[in-house]
Amino acid sequence: RECDVSDTVINSLISDYLVCTGFKDAAYAFAEEAGVPLDADSDPRLASLEARDRLRQLMLSGDVDAAFDLILELAPGALDTEHTLLQHLHELRFITLIRNGDYEAALVYARDEMSPHAASHAHLLPQLERVLGLLAFPDPANSPLAFLLSPAYAEEIAAEANRVVLERTPGATQDGSPQLSYLLRLLFAAEDELGKHAKFPRLASLLTGVLTEPQ
Repeated sequence: RECDVSDTVINSLISDYLVCTGFKDAAYAFAEEAGVPLDADSDPRLASLEARDRLRQLMLSGDVDAAFDLILELAPGALDTEHTLLQHLHELRFITLIRNGDYEAALVYARDEMSPHAASHAHLLPQLERVLGLLAFPDPANSPLAFLLSPAYAEEIAAEANRVVLERTPGATQDGSPQLSYLLRLLFAAEDELGKHAKFPRLASLLTGVLTEPQ
């Protein structure tokens, strides 16, 4: 049976996604176009929206030092417990040095900062080994690890930093995930449960909305 979803609900989900993920300009532009009010009194996430947007831009531009400082300002003490994020920030600084061709400085940074931190948290060692693999290639940009140098990888780390900051935003009730993420997890859980009892078309692609044959 088909289920109609109103434009109001869809617009609300899009607005929530933009605010949650820290896209300030897009959030306000969409709010104006779609008529979705953004009220700082009812949504505490808006208080940090501009700063979270700036944090993403700093990380994408490779200004990791400024990103470190902003995270410490927005979420004091977060990097004392968010060991994976801290390692990823170390990685981003290392990658910036590699991208700039400063291999000697990258080696020193890996020895003095990245490696000791990963050694203190064993679950981080595999990702340390992976990023250090960039040093094995004369031209990292044309190596199997070239994706580490891409803006998309920096965007992943920026999204992680945004989540950590949002989780520590006073008054915010979410865990840093957009409502759309909850709905998708609910959808996949419902598919798994229904699949135990019946065959039905499953969602094959989030991008296209294409369904599989009943299975």
